[in-house]
Amino acid sequence: MIGSGVFAMAVAPIVSPSYLYLGAQVLLLSILVGSIVSKFFSVSSRRVVSVLLLTSVISVWLGVRFLDRFLGYRLDTTIENALFWTHVLGGIAVLGSLLITFLGFLVTFRKTTLALKLALFSQLIISGYFFIGFWMFDSSVTFLTRVKVTSPENWELPPGYSLYYLNQKGDAVVEWSRAGEKVISKGVLHHWNDRLFARKNDGNTFDMWVWLDKEIPRGETEQLIRENFAPLSTIDSRVAAGIERSVRGSFHTFGAVPKLGSIDSDWEFYAGYWGDEGLTCRNRATGESFSFSTDIPFALFQVRDAVQLPGDILLFQLGVDQICLFDPLRREICLLVRGRGPILGYDSSLR
Repeated sequence: MIGSGVFAMAVAPIVSPSYLYLGAQVLLLSILVGSIVSKFFSVSSRRVVSVLLLTSVISVWLGVRFLDRFLGYRLDTTIENALFWTHVLGGIAVLGSLLITFLGFLVTFRKTTLALKLALFSQLIISGYFFIGFWMFDSSVTFLTRVKVTSPENWELPPGYSLYYLNQKGDAVVEWSRAGEKVISKGVLHHWNDRLFARKNDGNTFDMWVWLDKEIPRGETEQLIRENFAPLSTIDSRVAAGIERSVRGSFHTFGAVPKLGSIDSDWEFYAGYWGDEGLTCRNRATGESFSFSTDIPFALFQVRDAVQLPGDILLFQLGVDQICLFDPLRREICLLVRGRGPILGYDSSLR
């Protein structure tokens, strides 16, 4: 929680979220800021750099242990509140950084006023670096900084589409509608990686299945939930492309985003494997391309189970249990419902 360390841990380092990259920034910033501060206050550069290096290492350790692994895991972070918690944890990080840096300089120079000035000056530079980088250059937080979160009341599924998913408690398969959730099957689910999927049957319609994960290798199972649930649905894109031989859990439902229904669009979408890869949007006709992601320690929001709908609207699972609708061209998103492993059915006769 200090030097460049804790603030970086709270709001994610620039360009890459890896700890290795963070460590390199801590080293370089400590040397650079230490040199500037020592010249400004006419004190030993070696002693200042040593203090910043030591306190930054302590900061990173405390940041990982407390902000990320202890406090971060206990927050119910969603796309609706992740930016708020970023500000809160960032504020805690800056204050913690300032305190530990002050104590480091106080022990080294034995002068309270000088230690406070050194700590304030160095933290102003370091925190400013990460703050500017977070808001202006960090591509791993664009779902938070460049997308407007709107109310689900303003969104509807297009006519003919039906949404099914596993509820947040993990004990039911649910059909979503604006009027409310309808439980279509109950049972105890096993794992956060469980998901629904569609499989084409001999009657040329689609059956609904659930894929149940297990902690033990090759312990996964499949269960039929409903026969003929929709005339049309999406088949696992990685299976259809021959990349995977069989259906796997939600964590592996990344790649090219399939279209469902009669969709004539030049836009193509790709869900990356890692959180910082996020969602890539590309127009075949114009070559225009941009992406969105959220990959910070307490909000690792991978895009999974994505489907392209009319109007270039996307439905996908964000993180572990957020089912979202997203308009990438208008840059608007909503948290439609809490759940996981969603699939869509489509019936053109209901349009």
